[in-house]
Amino acid sequence: MADVSERLDRLEQALGTANQQLGEVQERLDNHDGRFNQIDERFNRIDERFNKVDERFDSLESDLQELRMLEESNFDRIKKIAEVQSRHGEKLDELAEAIEPLKVLPDLYKQVVQNHERRITALEKRHPDSDS
Repeated sequence: MADVSERLDRLEQALGTANQQLGEVQERLDNHDGRFNQIDERFNRIDERFNKVDERFDSLESDLQELRMLEESNFDRIKKIAEVQSRHGEKLDELAEAIEPLKVLPDLYKQVVQNHERRITALEKRHPDSDS
């Protein structure tokens, strides 16, 4: 029976060692669980950041779409303004052409005034006593 008792002691010792090793493994697994939890927390924070970035991109896409619509609207307005300015330019050219003959008026005016002044002077010399 000594042989059985010895075997049982060895078995108990082996079980004790195995139990100790299992405890160490359990401790390591607990450490790994802690690390995995930290990693999960980090991934959750990264997910939150990506969600915020996605929201910003969605907002930027919306703003960009609004800007495109404004661009189209403004393009039509600018095109109409350019057409109006072109027509106005044509009309101004027509007006400039129409008043071209009036450029002689200042010279004509000077001539008429000078002639008029000469006539008045001549009349005053002929009739010196009439003071009007």
